[in-house]
Amino acid sequence: MPANITDLEKRLWEAADNEAFKLLQERERRIEELRQKIAVGTEQIEQGEVIDGEIVIARLQEKLWKAR
Repeated sequence: MPANITDLEKRLWEAADNEAFKLLQERERRIEELRQKIAVGTEQIEQGEVIDGEIVIARLQEKLWKAR
């Protein structure tokens, strides 16, 4: 933070810092969620719990058609 700033500028800097910190925390939370999902998926693959991609696409398309 610059040395010669007004109280208002100081509060604005602090608010920006707080918002940036919140955004970083949210980003880290999302990254951790993704890591956990990847770990689950990797475990499923290792155990042979996989579905052919064409079957997955067909099921998704069917859900989309039913939703219309």
